[in-house]
Amino acid sequence: MKKFILLLVFFCGIISFSACSGNDKSLRNYINKLNSECPLILGEWAIVEKIEYSNKTVSMPFDMSNGLLNWSAIQANDAIIRDNALSGLLSSKELQTLLKLIVDAEAKLQIMYFDKEGSYSLILDFNEIKENLQNGIDHEKYLSKSIENVKLQTPIKVADGMMCVDVQLNDKYETIVIEVDESIYDMGELEIHAQNNLKSTILNTEDFFTLQRLNLLVLVNRGIEYNYIGTSTRKIVKVLIEKGFLEKVINKNISPLEQLDLLAAEERQQLPQLIENGINLVDVFFDTKSYTYVYEVDESFYSIATFRNNISKSFFKQSVEEEISSGDTELLHLIELLKSANIGLAYKYVGSISGHSFVIRLEPNEL
Repeated sequence: MKKFILLLVFFCGIISFSACSGNDKSLRNYINKLNSECPLILGEWAIVEKIEYSNKTVSMPFDMSNGLLNWSAIQANDAIIRDNALSGLLSSKELQTLLKLIVDAEAKLQIMYFDKEGSYSLILDFNEIKENLQNGIDHEKYLSKSIENVKLQTPIKVADGMMCVDVQLNDKYETIVIEVDESIYDMGELEIHAQNNLKSTILNTEDFFTLQRLNLLVLVNRGIEYNYIGTSTRKIVKVLIEKGFLEKVINKNISPLEQLDLLAAEERQQLPQLIENGINLVDVFFDTKSYTYVYEVDESFYSIATFRNNISKSFFKQSVEEEISSGDTELLHLIELLKSANIGLAYKYVGSISGHSFVIRLEPNEL
């Protein structure tokens, strides 16, 4: 689901990369400073190998990921792309330094996009840039223009069996319309799990452009609405990600308990899961004391009493330490959340026939 969360950030973000700020008075020196950071990796979208300056023109070439852009649609809508480029440039505080230096030097800015299938370029002269700098950022206009640009790219494949077919805007939400191949996805399952999946993906993203897009939506007081439409039944599943949640993500103030709730819901979607012959992970939940993994023990394989005698707290503590040492970042993230929330980690085993159970719990200070 990551791709269709990110797809709207391209035109509003791709030309607003995170450059290094500086106080250089010379445009050429500032460009040299930027080039010292090259190549600039712009999320999953593009790479800038080098910024060039010659003949009073600053050239910024973006080597795009293949298949991302519809070149014919871009070429046919030059005015829309150009208008949005001006808005997009202003959205980056770092790039405003470069823009001001271009204006001072009475130079031009050439932006070039290319991949193996096509290319597109536009040139902005210093008068256009100066006018937009003086007018400032109109976030509403910026959002509307970026959506116009995304519409030019639709339909867009966002995952196997999922196509983004439209993007809309109303007073409360930016709406993404996705057609779902029901030979691959069950709409009932999608209705149950989509919101947690989307929230978890948004919460854990470190992509610069995604965070920039979320910040823009917060600035214009919008959330995100996903409308999934089944290709066979035409059933519609609506998922709302409210502005308040986006604001918490941007400000990094989502509580550990909220994060644990999303994580547990995400893990439950993978269940039941065979751990080894006779042992299945069947549930994950948490309360005020523990984040608990529940295992069903097949008593035709094991005696639950014998099983209990052979497993100790020290065994689990050592296992956790070994997995973290081996590079298990997901477990490390879980442990950090548990410590922050002062919640332990528990393992519950339940006999498949007798129903007898036992729990081994690691306290927060033992993690």
